[in-house]
Amino acid sequence: MHRNVLGDNQYVKLTGEDTGGAYALIEQVNTIGTGIPRHAHHNEQETFYINIIEGEYEFKPS
Repeated sequence: MHRNVLGDNQYVKLTGEDTGGAYALIEQVNTIGTGIPRHAHHNEQETFYINIIEGEYEFKPS
């Protein structure tokens, strides 16, 4: 499933329903300058694997 959130292209690979509520897996493929604004989750954890093909990526955990 593809969804676009504030210009951020997200491809849902697995949902919480698929994993019995254990986790969801979402791939994000974006052009330079695109991404979700800084935010925090209070009831969930996030894990990131960042693969940069070209250029730089600035990651600021909240």
